Amino acid sequence: MDRGPGRVAAPAVYDLDERAGWPERLDIPLARSGGYLLIPAYVDGRSAGLMMIDTGATISVVAQGLAGTLGLPADGRGRTVGVGGFEDFDYRTAEAFSIGGDGVAVPSGRRGALRGTLGLGPRRFASLNLLGFGRSLGVGLAGIVGFTDLAPVPFTLDAAAQTLTVHRPDAFRPAAGATRHRLHRYRRLPMVRAELDDGRQRVEVWLIVDYGADTALTLPTEVVDRFPGVVSVGASGAGRTRGVGGTVESRQTWVRRFRLFGLDLRDVPVNFETPPPTMRGDRLIGRVGNGLLQHFRLTFHASHGYVYAEWTPGTPENDAAVEP
Repeated sequence: MDRGPGRVAAPAVYDLDERAGWPERLDIPLARSGGYLLIPAYVDGRSAGLMMIDTGATISVVAQGLAGTLGLPADGRGRTVGVGGFEDFDYRTAEAFSIGGDGVAVPSGRRGALRGTLGLGPRRFASLNLLGFGRSLGVGLAGIVGFTDLAPVPFTLDAAAQTLTVHRPDAFRPAAGATRHRLHRYRRLPMVRAELDDGRQRVEVWLIVDYGADTALTLPTEVVDRFPGVVSVGASGAGRTRGVGGTVESRQTWVRRFRLFGLDLRDVPVNFETPPPTMRGDRLIGRVGNGLLQHFRLTFHASHGYVYAEWTPGTPENDAAVEP
């Protein structure tokens, strides 16, 4: 059929809950600002702008101003916790929420994969003030796509290629060069086990895999207080980490040796901070953020309890950071 000049194909939307017509893989191009991964979003069929992919978030977020502009109805009150503590918010509801580029299904260059838009269905958003965070990114941030939005199916985040790949579960096969690691859930967030070396013993830590954090590694201050030998040098500076709930003071230095996703890394930048109340307990729980995650291609298969990791090769910085 002749569509006439300037016409394009209708958007191809693949619904998360209706996978019968899915391709083996759905590739969705991403934008980047600093270390953060951003994706176009649509709320109730209207373009919402760019949202941040944040695997350290358990709930979808819509910016307060956008919620008002779109006229999203209020649906109760809630409270969330971030690096700076608790923050109260209003819930807003939408009949449809989708993410992806222009939505046109075109070959992506990989067998069995298409490009398109992923429909996430109706949503109950947390409405938060994202103005300050958006300014720090240099973009008008429309909201946040959390880990639980994507967790029902296997998905890959490739920061270097700026791509989110969503896999049809029955067709998923891990990449040939990927290593498999147990994926734990902590308050519905993805968490993995890692090890530090203080020169005498291995120190076990647990890390939330957090694409919403721009640091490489964040650990509780208890780690350096109890095991001072894990750092290459003493604290070299102080700073403040900004996030939901406000800001928190941090001490910055490098950890001497660090084992993550089966790799032995050295001299990894680290922030030592007082963790939020929900992350305090018997286990030493921190976060691995974009400063390090940007060097990996990670595939999360939450329903099976695994994460598949591939180190992104080919840069002198990456090669130098891995123990031979």
